[in-house]
Amino acid sequence: MLCVSQTIKRRCASLLSVLAGAAVSVGLSACYGPPVATRPVNVHGTATAQTTGSPVNGIAVEAPGYARSTSTGTDGRYTMTLYLHNGEAVRLTATDPDGPANGGDFAGASAVATCSYSSASTAPTTPEMEVNFTLTPRP
Repeated sequence: MLCVSQTIKRRCASLLSVLAGAAVSVGLSACYGPPVATRPVNVHGTATAQTTGSPVNGIAVEAPGYARSTSTGTDGRYTMTLYLHNGEAVRLTATDPDGPANGGDFAGASAVATCSYSSASTAPTTPEMEVNFTLTPRP
């Protein structure tokens, strides 16, 4: 009789923990709405010198808050993938970490772009955003 009683108590405790978890899940969904999906977005662009229009190599491009960064190549181009919500605004920064080594000592720049893509989950292509930087020389 003692074994049956302990088994029933364990089953009741398990059932209560499952029900409590479901209640928390339903409560969070009711408060915050259903989760909104993000999609990978290819962010790319070019960093050029304001004075010459030439591409600038070695510029660090970062998406603060997204733990993503990259550098421009010899053609001044960069690319990175961010996971974004449709309509989400993203701030990107461009800094010159090596000064004169890349042909000039450039001041930093930043840009804000808003992600826009079809919200259809069956869209065949990865959305893209182009964000270019025109860098001014430091005085």
